[in-house]
Amino acid sequence: MGSKADYYENEVLHHLLDANAYLALDTVAANDAGTATEVSGGSYARQNVSGLFTISGNQATSPQVSFPVASADWGAINGWRIMDAATGGNCKYYGTFGTPIQTVLSGNQLIVPAACITITED
Repeated sequence: MGSKADYYENEVLHHLLDANAYLALDTVAANDAGTATEVSGGSYARQNVSGLFTISGNQATSPQVSFPVASADWGAINGWRIMDAATGGNCKYYGTFGTPIQTVLSGNQLIVPAACITITED
């Protein structure tokens, strides 16, 4: 059985995160197929994070990401996905925040802190 070299792990991260990378928020976290229950309505929109991750070796760390002020309740945010399009598209990476990062109510603005998301290529 083989493994990727460190150089290639770094290249994969750059390829997948430097272009067409949008942060999606989920109320029900994604599975391996990349399907989840994404927030919808209430001024929600995926945020473009293309080229904004800090990549070192085989690990990428997220920037601070600000979402728009919610005009309706979004619910408890449990998971995240990096998608390849602003709407629809394919899931590149996914994960959970452990405990809900925030329950977003109308009038709230969710700001995902820097380094809240870490992606590792092995």
